Amino acid sequence: MARGYNSDFNNHWGTRMVGVQLNFTNSATGKKVFDWHFDIAGKRERIPVEVKAYNDGANMWFQATGPHLPQGIKATDINELRQQVQENLTQQVTLLTNIEWEDWFEVIVDGDNSDFDDSRYSALGANLKVQVNRLKRGVDPNSGKVLTIINGAVTDFPNATRLSDDDATVGPYTVGKSKEKSYIPATDENRRAIDALLARMQELRNSIADFLSQENITETLGGNALPSLSKL
Repeated sequence: MARGYNSDFNNHWGTRMVGVQLNFTNSATGKKVFDWHFDIAGKRERIPVEVKAYNDGANMWFQATGPHLPQGIKATDINELRQQVQENLTQQVTLLTNIEWEDWFEVIVDGDNSDFDDSRYSALGANLKVQVNRLKRGVDPNSGKVLTIINGAVTDFPNATRLSDDDATVGPYTVGKSKEKSYIPATDENRRAIDALLARMQELRNSIADFLSQENITETLGGNALPSLSKL
């Protein structure tokens, strides 16, 4: 697997944040009050950050959101907020540009059953879904932490889950017990193996559809002659 793959980010970006621009627009509660633009030294590209003010009747605070910020940053003092945002963006740009990012696959097995006896369902059935997502994976050379990129921001690489697991929270997302998630490098060999598996699933789907077709359903269900699953 190739090292140092980094298709989305320029490895030569600087990390010094300069030229903060404050535009006061509105002081209403929950409304945007500032647009900040952080410049990256030596680059024309600017990182926009939106700041809103909130007031719950007892307390007032500011919250900043924008690209490369994994989560909203809150503070009661606007200067403290700006400092926190600058530190977070500096850290984000450093990680984005210094880590050797690699392509990985996230393989999700999802499905559940429905039953007439359960009041939540009006149908009897079972479903199975296999989904493969592409994502980045990198290791922080300083901390050794395994990271990924979600919506332009560096965050923790997700944990694998099992179908038998209880509901668990992974980063900002809730993973239900009906999903199994695994992770594997996005090599050509692994891609061919995944393509082969999905092709077999299509063959099985076609086999089951024929098994339950109008012309066959009475005979096949009556004879309990289930289609073979040995292909998988």
